[in-house]
Amino acid sequence: EKYREALKVVDDELVIVNLSRLDAVKNLEDFILAVSKLSKEVKVRAFIAGEGPLREKLSNLISEKGLYREVELLRALDDPIELLGAADIFLATSTYESFGISVLEALSAGIPVVAYDLDVYGRYDGAVSCVEVGNVEGLVAECLRFANNPSEIESRRKLASQAAEKYSINVGTQALVEIDQMYASKNKN
Repeated sequence: EKYREALKVVDDELVIVNLSRLDAVKNLEDFILAVSKLSKEVKVRAFIAGEGPLREKLSNLISEKGLYREVELLRALDDPIELLGAADIFLATSTYESFGISVLEALSAGIPVVAYDLDVYGRYDGAVSCVEVGNVEGLVAECLRFANNPSEIESRRKLASQAAEKYSINVGTQALVEIDQMYASKNKN
C-alpha cells in the first residue's frame, strides 16, 4: 500500500495503469476513453507512464474529457515496480505488439491485464482478459468485472504470475543449460 500512498491514491479507488511509448500504435486514446467511461461507474485513478510524440495530444484529450484527477501522464520510469505495485489492473490498448514487454512486466508483478485481443497475448495461457480491438465498451466491462469482484482480481493475480513464470530468468537459464548439454552430447558422438 506504500505505492498507492506515494501516488496519493485513496483506498476505494480502482487503479489502472499502462507503461508504453506515447505513439499511435499504443492507441492510448482508447485507454483515456475507457477511463472516462469507467469514472462514471467507479472511483478510478489511471496512470500512463511513458514518453513519445503524442504526449501533448493525450494531455489535451485528458483535459477535454475533464479527467484532471482521474488520469495522470507520468514520465517514462526506469523501474516501474512502484507503479505496478499500486495497480489493480494493467490496461493495454495497443493495436499491435511484437512481444508486449510491458504486459509481461505487469503479469510478472501479478497484475491482472485487460487488453485488446492480439495474437501475441495467446502465449500467456488465458492470463490476459482480451476484448476485440477497438471495443472500448468491452475494455470497460472487463475492468468493471474486476472492480466489482475483488476475488476475481486475486485469482487473476495468481494466474498472471504463473503465466509470466515461463519467461523468468530461471526458466530461460535452465533452457539454455539444456540446449548446451544437448549440443555437448552431440559433439561427443
